[in-house]
Amino acid sequence: MKILLLAPEFPVPAVTGGRVRTLSLIRELSRRHSVSLLAFSRQVPSPAEQREVSELCTGVSVVTDQGWPGAARRLGSLLQVRPRAVTYYDQRAFRRELDRLLCLERFDILQAETSYLAAHVLDRSGDFKRVVVFLDLNWLLSLRRAMQSRRPDRQLGYLMETLQFLKWERDIARNADAAIAVSEKEKLLLSRLSRSARIHVIPNGVDVRLLKPDNKTALRNALIFVGSHEHPPNLDAGVYFLERILPVLQRAIPSIRVFLVGLGGHPRVEALVSPQVVAVPPTPEVLPYYAAADFAVAPIRVGAGTRLKILEAMSLGLPVVSTSLGCEGLKVDNGVHLLIRDHPSGFAQAVSELYRNPDLACRLRRSGRSLVEQEYAWSGIARDLEHLYERIVGQRPSGGGAA
Repeated sequence: MKILLLAPEFPVPAVTGGRVRTLSLIRELSRRHSVSLLAFSRQVPSPAEQREVSELCTGVSVVTDQGWPGAARRLGSLLQVRPRAVTYYDQRAFRRELDRLLCLERFDILQAETSYLAAHVLDRSGDFKRVVVFLDLNWLLSLRRAMQSRRPDRQLGYLMETLQFLKWERDIARNADAAIAVSEKEKLLLSRLSRSARIHVIPNGVDVRLLKPDNKTALRNALIFVGSHEHPPNLDAGVYFLERILPVLQRAIPSIRVFLVGLGGHPRVEALVSPQVVAVPPTPEVLPYYAAADFAVAPIRVGAGTRLKILEAMSLGLPVVSTSLGCEGLKVDNGVHLLIRDHPSGFAQAVSELYRNPDLACRLRRSGRSLVEQEYAWSGIARDLEHLYERIVGQRPSGGGAA
């Protein structure tokens, strides 16, 4: 099968959840299929980065991100009530390169790795199936930002964005041959927007063969949070942890240390850094920091989709403390696979409890690893995606159409 993936970011270095997902699925799918990639990139990838992806793909095309399109197209997009992010990725160079690739080769699957790129898939006609991945439900993310914000002007902006994304994502789900959600909950929410949509769940995952628990026994009094500050919910979570949770935790465990991997370099985080807080800029080399930590935290307060950081920690055998929203969409139970706490003091107490109760930490370590092996291994997820491709390619071709 010939598959062309459209991605909003070049997947290497894999410093965000979206990049990790794209790269992991390319690795798995390329074992049995011809996979090509067309991706945006803020800068030209290095030869080593290009080589890492090219060794997996039949073809790799990179379009340098040109920033906002011209004023005329921006105005036209506003009149169509398209979300700003969709307008941003509607760049002429990307459209030209996609048209070139479609003229050169016949593909069975044309897949957008985010709803931001869905227009590039749905606007084109051809004998291929159109697949759109809803890595996040952006209308839900915008609504939650509006609910969290204390500034009326930002609340209004987020609410307007919510309405735009509601229409956009409803139309995408209706017109795609397959719409992919990352959890059953988000599949249900999408189905409520469009009863006729063909929605399937292909969750986020983890490389359980690479990320294995180590044999460490001594506690290091260290926690880890992983998340790039380029994604606003991660930045909010890091600042929230430093301002509201860490002071409570330090009263119980004065020597506690924290690794914030991916948040280093942002002024809001750097202003809160202390000798016991290590803020690391976005990096694909996260394993040394996981190895130095006892437990992982996910104090997420706003967002959508599911968090790969929780799956990574579980795969590595690190017990996790998360907010309800942080583990939303994952098949986890409080007290079985992780601890869920939504209040700052309760969150800090849960971390303290893990240090006081090694039996509890051990149970969470075992059950978390077992869960990711059974439900979230990329190898199994890729097989499910292949089966989806086989089903829809076996159907009669459908025509394209703009969302």
